[in-house]
Formats: sequence, C-alpha cells, structure tokens
Amino acid sequence: RVVEELAAAGHRETAAEASGAVAQADAALSQAALRDAREGMVVMGDVLARERLRMGETQRRVEERLQEDVKSARQDSEQERQRRQELELMWQLSLRDQQTDLE
Repeated sequence: RVVEELAAAGHRETAAEASGAVAQADAALSQAALRDAREGMVVMGDVLARERLRMGETQRRVEERLQEDVKSARQDSEQERQRRQELELMWQLSLRDQQTDLE
C-alpha cells in the first residue's frame, strides 16, 4: 500500500526502492519459513525415529514376556502331568496293598 501511495504521489524512484525492499523482505521471510519447515521436518523425523525404536523395544519386551509365559505354561503343564502320574501310581499301589491285605 505504501508503495502504491509513493507512486501515486510521483515518487517513482522511492516507490521502486520500497518495492524492491518489500520483495527482499518477502524472499527472506520465505527462506526463513522454508528453513523452519525443514528444521521442523528434521525434528519430526528424529521424534518418529525415536518412537519407532521405542515401539520396537516395547515389541521385543512383549515378545520376550510371551516366550517366558509360554515356557512357564509348558513347565506348569509338565509338572501337572508328573503330579497326575504320581497320584495314579500312588492309587495303584494303594489298590495293590488293599488286595494284598484282603488275600
């Protein structure tokens, strides 16, 4: 607007200088905005990379925990199987002892 007013008032040289200054300021602002945008993208890239690493670490821990749970469940199952065998053997021995007592 100032450039238009200067030109209208007959100050064409000053208007041209002002117009050049405005163009330079616009270019500088555009460059600054681009730089800020690039820096923001770099920061976001870093944040995303850290988040991926964290998620990968979390997934690794979950998988480890799942493997531990499966191992524990297998051990529990094996222990339960052994207990059942022991109880069955004790029952059979008890029956045999009763039969022996009856004879």
